[in-house]
Amino acid sequence: MQRPARILLLLAEDHPIVREGLRALLQTNSRMMIVGEAADGKQAIELASQLKPQVILMDIFLPVINGIEATREITKRIPAPKVVIFSTASDRSNVDAALQSGASGFLTKASPPEEIFAAIRHVIGNLSKGPFLCRAVQNQQATAEPSTNHLSPREFQVLYLIAQGYSNKCIGPELGISMKTVEKHRQSLMKKLNIHSTAGLTSYAIGEGVLQLDLARAAERL
Repeated sequence: MQRPARILLLLAEDHPIVREGLRALLQTNSRMMIVGEAADGKQAIELASQLKPQVILMDIFLPVINGIEATREITKRIPAPKVVIFSTASDRSNVDAALQSGASGFLTKASPPEEIFAAIRHVIGNLSKGPFLCRAVQNQQATAEPSTNHLSPREFQVLYLIAQGYSNKCIGPELGISMKTVEKHRQSLMKKLNIHSTAGLTSYAIGEGVLQLDLARAAERL
C-alpha cells in the first residue's frame, strides 16, 4: 500500500529557540517534512519561491518584512502555498490583517501540538471552506455578539456562506436562489458594510463572530 505524500513545510520565525522547538515538534509527525527555514520576511518570500512548500508557518512580527506583508507577497506571487500565521498576538486587528493578507489560518504560539497539526491538515486538505482559527481566537470571538442587525436575514445568510468560502455559484443552490439574486445580496452587503472585497467580508464575519452560528440558525431569522 502506497504511503501518503509528505506535506512540505516552510518555517518563517526569527527567534532561533522558537524555530528549533517548532521544527522538533513537526519532525515527530512522519507526514510532515520541513524543506526550509526563514529568519525574516524577505527570506520567507525568496524560499517560498525557490522551494515551493505546501504550507508556510509564518510569524507575524518578522524583521525586514513583517509576516503580514510577506504573506501578501507570497499569496500574490505564488498561489499554491497555504500560509498559517503563527503569533503571540491574537487580537482582532491581527487576525483581520492576517486573513486579509491571504493567510489560510491563524495560530497562537500557545497552541497545543495537536492544534498545530490540525491547522496544517485543515489548510492542505481543505477540510472546511473557511480559514483555520485556533481555539483561543474562536473563544474570543464567541464572547462577542454579531453586530449584523442592520443586515436582512438573507444578507446575513449570504455573508455567512461567503465567510465559509462559498462562491456565488455555490451559494445559490444552498439558499435556493439564483446566482443573480446572490450577486444583488452581495453588492448590498458591500454597500452597507463599506467593504469591497471577499477577504474583507470574510474578515468582518469572523471578527463579528458570525461563524459561531450556523446556517440553520441564520435561516430562523427569515
